[in-house]
Amino acid sequence: MESTDGPSPFAKQSIVVRVWSEHADLCFRKDWDSRTVARRLKQRDAPRRVMYRVRFDRALPGADEPAFHLQIGGLVHDEAKELDWHPTGLSLPRIPMPPMDLVLAAEIIVANFFPEFYSRKRQEGQWRGLVKRAEEFVSRHYQVCHGHCTQRSSIDETLLQRLWNA
Repeated sequence: MESTDGPSPFAKQSIVVRVWSEHADLCFRKDWDSRTVARRLKQRDAPRRVMYRVRFDRALPGADEPAFHLQIGGLVHDEAKELDWHPTGLSLPRIPMPPMDLVLAAEIIVANFFPEFYSRKRQEGQWRGLVKRAEEFVSRHYQVCHGHCTQRSSIDETLLQRLWNA
């Protein structure tokens, strides 16, 4: 499949990252959450709730959104377990971003949530080699962005338009 970002090694993409908490003081927000949420949490062996969800996504063919994008929030996996608070009628913005694969997403997760481990891991040549190979497929995206931003002869479209799926 070809997009304005160039060829991609995959036709579909949806990498979902859910950050869970098992701490009662984080799972229930007294000033925000309903009694129903409190009751559901009490019915469990241990409180557990999705605190944050992001999805690195690739637009489906013909979808009117950036070809590669990040969504904050997203679809609830299991409402009974996640106790999602995102309003169902509110559309989630799709924030343009470079293509993302599982290795690059894993690097982001490890760097943000396990910084000491990441500090050691990034010193390893094998890890860096794996990440560098994963980064190769995003180079076309950056070429498109750089070319657009350095082109001074045309103002026919914005960078967002260039990165849009349509």
